[in-house]
Amino acid sequence: MTEDKVLYSWKGQEEKDFTFLHLSKTFEKSYSTAVKANQSSPCIHWISKKGSSLRKTFSEFNHDVESYRSQIRKTQTQWIATLSGNTYENLALMTAILLEKRTLCPLNGDDETHRLQKRFQQLPASTLFLTDRKRDFPFKTYPFEDFGSSETTSIKESPKDESARKPFIAVFTSGSTGDSKIVQQRENGLLANVDALIEAHALHEKKRLATCLPIFHVNALEFSFFGCLFSGSEFTLFENFDFFQALEILEKEEIQIFSAIPSILKTFCGQSQKVLSKSLPLESFVTAASYLSPALARKACDIFSFKIIQGYGLSEAINFSTLLPPSLTKTEIDYWLRTYAFPSIGPALRGNEVFVLDEKNQLVAEGVTGEIALRGINLMWGYKDSDGTEFKNNFFRTGDLGFFRLSKDKKEKYFFIQSRKKDMIKRFGETVSLKEIDDALLEKLSFQGTLISVGFPNETAGEEVGAILFSPTATNTEIENLKKDLEMLPPSLKPRVVLRVQTAPTTESGKPRRWSYVSLFKDYESKILGPQKILWSEE
Repeated sequence: MTEDKVLYSWKGQEEKDFTFLHLSKTFEKSYSTAVKANQSSPCIHWISKKGSSLRKTFSEFNHDVESYRSQIRKTQTQWIATLSGNTYENLALMTAILLEKRTLCPLNGDDETHRLQKRFQQLPASTLFLTDRKRDFPFKTYPFEDFGSSETTSIKESPKDESARKPFIAVFTSGSTGDSKIVQQRENGLLANVDALIEAHALHEKKRLATCLPIFHVNALEFSFFGCLFSGSEFTLFENFDFFQALEILEKEEIQIFSAIPSILKTFCGQSQKVLSKSLPLESFVTAASYLSPALARKACDIFSFKIIQGYGLSEAINFSTLLPPSLTKTEIDYWLRTYAFPSIGPALRGNEVFVLDEKNQLVAEGVTGEIALRGINLMWGYKDSDGTEFKNNFFRTGDLGFFRLSKDKKEKYFFIQSRKKDMIKRFGETVSLKEIDDALLEKLSFQGTLISVGFPNETAGEEVGAILFSPTATNTEIENLKKDLEMLPPSLKPRVVLRVQTAPTTESGKPRRWSYVSLFKDYESKILGPQKILWSEE
């Protein structure tokens, strides 16, 4: 797969249409400009899960980055994977890796061993694995503070690695619909997307942004961190999410933008009295990574005075491809979140082209459901070891089903996501949307936990709907009340079997991992499951 084969169909659009407003065309130039312009300004504010904090100015952060760069120069390998979490050291190390023009592969250092083993097998044999975790990994790792040794210096690229294209950042897809693939992101694509997000969120006006999302995922890394870093804004990073800690910091630090996921927004709604009792200067709550349900969108719009900004994107397109414009008034934002059957993900972000296509690759009319397809400067090179077929007919088809509605002046398309193609099943010949069922289940879950639907084979129905419940802190009374609530659902939305599991059935970014739970329903494949009574079982 050559560069021209993948990019030819939109290379002209890339060079002609995108203009950098805030960044340069290289990561190093964008970084050095930001550091020189903001030497003594606050750069990073890191909050540990125990409540301690660390602050660094741009000059101090750069000093730590340069220290890591000197170590990286002693190594020979092109691909460097970091196995860490939301730590300050991870931010500095990942920045240093990119400044040294190595391929960064950010991984979750606390991930399950079998998943890390699969990722190890997909990466080049010469990949250097760096970690700050104290655990046994299924492959050789080196600590952050001690990887410039003679041992790591001796690691060299294999001939296959040397001849291969070298992506700027290599990220694994979430694996929410199957095995993960390695997305090869490009440097200019990353910078273009960050540039557009800086403009959209007015980060160049030195906004204060905070997130508790995992920094090894594109949302927190490329929007929150790089957006703040290159715009001179202060970036607040929580080691993990604790509602009361987050609420205190949002008020105390006068955070204006909070980037999270729908499940955290649900927590805010459930604790609305505590949120409203605070004097929060919050302007917008940015939600992405997983879909915002219609009920949650309506509830949040009703309760809070800050804007709910929903975005949409994939690792294959760097990060965000669409975004509800933060420049709109709250009334306008609420209109796009509440008026239609689904909350809008907004119009295409600058640098992106977004289309809704039918099965014949033709554009559909306003309001007609089709598959969301993307094109633009921030698309990946392709998947590692792929033949380029992911760019069928000059588009990248996302697998998400949706539609668009025109703005009142008819000048802009606002897009909506209904479901994923793989989230549709056929039950007795009728199409069933698992996302629609998820939304109904979410409304019934009144306590902390996760409840998602799963489609599984059934001899009578063809396919049937089950559900996975993860609720480690739920009381017996809460579970009994949930059972009663679910029984009241209409037959079209009612799962036939609910299994309680011991591990979270979602990815770190909140996306459901339905496919990995299908085998748990094997005992129900040959049973006749009526719509009246839900069967409950433990994993």
